[in-house]
Amino acid sequence: MDKILGFRWVILTLSATMLLVLAAACTSTETVEVPGETVIVEKEVVKEVQVPGETVIVEKEVVKVVSGKSYVTDPANGKTVTAPQYGGTLTYPRTSDWPHADTHFHHHPGTLVSNVIERLGLANWATPTSEHDFIAAKNLPERILIGHLAESWEQTDTTTYVFHMRDDVKWEDRAPTNGRLLTAQDIEYNFNRYFALGKWSGGDKASLLTQYNVASVEATDDHTVVVKMEAQDLAALKALLQSPNPFIYAPEVIEEHGDAKDWRNLVGTGPYRLDDWIEGTSATFSRKVDYWNYDEKYPENRLPYIDETRVMIIPEPATQLAGLRSGKLDAVGMTFGSSMLKKPDQVASLSETNPELNIYPFGHRSETSLAFNSQKAPWSDIRVRRAMQMSLDLETINSSYWKGWGDVAPQSYFRRGMPWTTPYEEWSSELLGYYTYNKEGAEALLDEAGYPRDSDGIRFKATMHFSNKWDNTVYELLAEYMGKVGVEVEAIAADSASRKVLRQAGEHDLMSQGAAVDRWVNLFACFLPGLPNNVGNVDDPALIEIINNLSAASSVEEQHALITEASDHITEQHYTLFGGRVPRFHVTWPWVVGFNGEQQLGEMDRNQIWARLWIDQDLKNAMGY
Repeated sequence: MDKILGFRWVILTLSATMLLVLAAACTSTETVEVPGETVIVEKEVVKEVQVPGETVIVEKEVVKVVSGKSYVTDPANGKTVTAPQYGGTLTYPRTSDWPHADTHFHHHPGTLVSNVIERLGLANWATPTSEHDFIAAKNLPERILIGHLAESWEQTDTTTYVFHMRDDVKWEDRAPTNGRLLTAQDIEYNFNRYFALGKWSGGDKASLLTQYNVASVEATDDHTVVVKMEAQDLAALKALLQSPNPFIYAPEVIEEHGDAKDWRNLVGTGPYRLDDWIEGTSATFSRKVDYWNYDEKYPENRLPYIDETRVMIIPEPATQLAGLRSGKLDAVGMTFGSSMLKKPDQVASLSETNPELNIYPFGHRSETSLAFNSQKAPWSDIRVRRAMQMSLDLETINSSYWKGWGDVAPQSYFRRGMPWTTPYEEWSSELLGYYTYNKEGAEALLDEAGYPRDSDGIRFKATMHFSNKWDNTVYELLAEYMGKVGVEVEAIAADSASRKVLRQAGEHDLMSQGAAVDRWVNLFACFLPGLPNNVGNVDDPALIEIINNLSAASSVEEQHALITEASDHITEQHYTLFGGRVPRFHVTWPWVVGFNGEQQLGEMDRNQIWARLWIDQDLKNAMGY
């Protein structure tokens, strides 16, 4: 999955005589000034990648050495890069606009405001990539979370969390906050609003916080917040620290305007100001020189580095690629979601025409998987569900269409590498056989289930509804393979509203549903009867019992064991048709320094990464942009 495409250009500040010194000091984070002449050195770098049937890729790396510059070594991954520098502009696209600026009503505005409005916790940017690389997983493990607005926290009993707030965080110095210090009362106000407590009682909880039952929130002094849960909830701490909704807005703004939907009213504690948002066109952010936080990798440096960030709303992929090739865009895909490249031919073209670009593939879940309508014939028969999985030659699809960038090794509903899923190497030979391409075996199962071929060679017809945000080619390939065993499937691209109507009516056959995921809370939303995200219309008493036991778990160990049990059960019952975990792609010019394909530092905290990157303006100028 994690292949680096083409020749990677790395700009270092070394003279030829200092190369061995650099190699010996590759774990240092100090800044070094090196004089000398410009030289070019070619070397080989060995990368180990987790690709089925492939253990080591040898990649030739061309290293351009530029005199008179400073360098640092990234303590997280050991890469040597030009030293952090202030200034410059970062420009990148999104395919769609934001609905508004208030995360109480929806979590998506977090991708707009997370550089302006902040939360209690954040993932540690300096975490070694050997522990977590911020690339493959969307769900950040609790062990790498550190304090952000909250300096520290403690759990005093099974239902009580105490947060100790920083005493050096100031709101932006303009009305209505006028540069005052952040207080615990600000947290109490926001949490009460998000969880419908206090003056907000009787209202709606924030969109993704409805599952968390908070009993009370109290600021016991200016720097201490006590949160009490109605019952023990092992997911509560992470939710309070950095789930998608609870960004901390200035109470004065909410009091004056009723909400924070209007971006013009935003006053934040974050590293940037939102200077302008032309709806449907762009958003522009400017650096706050007096921002309170420092770089976790280079603690002597106050954040942020880049002076200005511009987000352009560009729906057409071709226009995005043209802007990237011309250098008008510094990156594509850095906002996550629909703006990332998805088509392998686009990436192949870029790597051929612009080999100097950095291309980072990633895939945190299988977007090409589908849910069977398990309450509707023929999908209610497990033999049919097994046959459909056996009909797919995912290895061939990966090599021919995805150019080998996909991960098609058998996976459960949770992706490989998660702590609560049984690796496919440990599956029984019978189960593994159902997840292995076997056309003859699929045909035999369909015959056994009572679906013989008719005179036209067709067993039955079905529809496959998938998200219109994705390339339809891969779904057509899946349908083509199903057709080879006599199941004629029509692949239909549909928007979310259309798919919702079909789902609610229970009229669908196959419908796109993410699989190989890394969020165990999806169990509650996707496999309990009557819930809107239960795309497969699953009503399984054994699975319901496991999920009910999970909600009552008293320890993390018990929780993980039950999640694994649920995952294994879903795998054995074939409620999901696994279509391979295929990547999307970030692409950046090499003058965007410090980026290695990372997705986010918290749920919706993607912009906090850009606050930790810098622009090598000398390199940009030297490359003619």
